[in-house]
Amino acid sequence: MKRMMYYLTVAVLSMFFRVNACDTAHAMSLVLVPDNSQEMAENDGMVGRLYIPDLGIDVAAYDVTKDGAAIRQKVTDDEDSAAYFRAGTETIIADHTDQGFSVIENAVPGETVAYMLKGKTCEKYICVEADQGQNTTRDLYDKNGVSFTKRNDEGGFVTYTCYIGWEIIRYAVWMPVEQ
Repeated sequence: MKRMMYYLTVAVLSMFFRVNACDTAHAMSLVLVPDNSQEMAENDGMVGRLYIPDLGIDVAAYDVTKDGAAIRQKVTDDEDSAAYFRAGTETIIADHTDQGFSVIENAVPGETVAYMLKGKTCEKYICVEADQGQNTTRDLYDKNGVSFTKRNDEGGFVTYTCYIGWEIIRYAVWMPVEQ
């Protein structure tokens, strides 16, 4: 009955709004997200918008993979702007603690869901790990001292922020959920 009501709600809402529903199987919740194709076209380098509803995170992600440290830092410093880059085999999304990422470590593995809105596409991810790690300026390490650049969390990404100075970080690992 709940599932039928959910689909009825989506059908009714889609009559009036552009609806992109990412259904979380565990909570039967509905996330309504706009088509952000225009936003992406107007913002050079924007690869999508990261939503983590349970943590109150809603931030634009900008690809800085080919940029140097100074550009990565500027993107991270800007409001509504997170650095998105490849590091070895891993995709990393970084932002400042005072811009909302302070709660990253509060993600609950197996429960907290993230969405990456890319134009008309909504990709869904689930947290598989959240903890504190280390930043050495050359690499990021998880709680066990394993380099994120060598973990190969295929299809997923890591969100992180500085915690104590820049050396101790808060992070969460996200893996895709099939829809």
